[in-house]
Amino acid sequence: MMFFKLIVSSLLNGLIISVDVDEEMCSTSFPQDFSICSMPTPPKESCVPSVKPFCQLPLTAVQINFTTYKDILELFLLYSVINCCGACKDITTTKLYPSTIELTESINNKTLTSSFVYPILGTKSTTHLYQYYFLPVFEVTKATLMTLKPTGEEIITALIISCLKLWPLLLIIMLMALNSGCIIWALDTWKNEEEFPRNFFHGFYEGFWWAFISMTTVGYGDKTAHSFAGRVFAIFWILIGITIFSMLTATLTSVIQDATLPPSTDIAGKKMAIMKHNLLDATLVLNKGGIVHEEITIDELYPTLLSGRVYGLITDFLSTTSARKFVKGIDDLFVFQEIDYSSNEFAYGILIRNESDFKYMKQFLNENGMLFKSCLMQGLNNRNSTISMAEDLFHPSHGMFWVSLISLLVAFLLIFTAGTLYELYKRKFKPKKIDEKKKTEIDLADEITNVVDVWNKNKKEDTAMF
Repeated sequence: MMFFKLIVSSLLNGLIISVDVDEEMCSTSFPQDFSICSMPTPPKESCVPSVKPFCQLPLTAVQINFTTYKDILELFLLYSVINCCGACKDITTTKLYPSTIELTESINNKTLTSSFVYPILGTKSTTHLYQYYFLPVFEVTKATLMTLKPTGEEIITALIISCLKLWPLLLIIMLMALNSGCIIWALDTWKNEEEFPRNFFHGFYEGFWWAFISMTTVGYGDKTAHSFAGRVFAIFWILIGITIFSMLTATLTSVIQDATLPPSTDIAGKKMAIMKHNLLDATLVLNKGGIVHEEITIDELYPTLLSGRVYGLITDFLSTTSARKFVKGIDDLFVFQEIDYSSNEFAYGILIRNESDFKYMKQFLNENGMLFKSCLMQGLNNRNSTISMAEDLFHPSHGMFWVSLISLLVAFLLIFTAGTLYELYKRKFKPKKIDEKKKTEIDLADEITNVVDVWNKNKKEDTAMF
């Protein structure tokens, strides 16, 4: 509410207030200068009471408790009244209805006498509603689907489950590689026994290795087909293998993207929450096949979505934009995605009792509506983005980045420590064992040398005797 009061202040300064007593109708003249959005309100002490008929009657209003549009339309009324009557004229709010149900009862009982009623949902072409004149002020073209933002653990779980569902394709790939390994062994073992041994089990193992590496396009080159038949088969297998493996790669890419993208905007068959007494959003949910499970107030927003009772919340775009600006921490917990209403004819506006007041405000809106809405949206849209899009799974702002970073660092430190301890152990104990082995070999060599020397000596003695 404070924000809208500030906008009121910014819009009302610098107004051209017509108080000409010779004119009965209010002037709709207004400076078309966007800089007025940041100017202060003129003080009430400086105003001159107007004698126009519109300004002489007490102006009263009844409000429907729909926070966002209530504040906007209150601004519009103040804006138009002060432009005509000066800053000392005000509108008195006599009652606050929780919904249009109580409004209808008051109209039927003929107890409603207020000059204005707002906010009211109608269409842009409607001129009469609830026995009043209807002035559509703010068009409603888009809604927002608000869902819980998945945590890092939920993303990883969904990713693992999705990968496990690929087992049929993985099974087909492995069986094709096994069969291809057998075929290449049978075709090439007669001319290439060194790479594909005649032994079936050994040759089949080497054939499977060749088939799998060729299929993945790695192709180490450690094994190649030498026979003509083997090379012809290799050509066909590489083409088929690349195609099959590309299917696996594409599917994995899709799985990873799906895990990081926002939840689906398809609400068919899903339980949805809407803001209380919002017929337009209820109609949108039902038209898209959803189920209106709960009607909530803004205070019930967090507990309802966090409880998991509903898939998400559907509300109009302006209400969501306002909430995202003023509710602290809302972007950290939720994902926001736009959904178009089935028709662009809907608008929130004001019920006006008198025809002359209706004509003045309609003309005033026609001439100054664009400036009025621009000032409002300038404040509401003061953000980097109106829609939360998917974040990179390994972006530093994503929880998965830090989980992965810490896990990999810990794994590296453990491996590095184990490797260091192994090297220290090897340097301390291995040399001794090597020295003992060398000593044994030297002793054996010396013993053999001695035996040879003795044998040669004996041989010479025998020769000398003969």
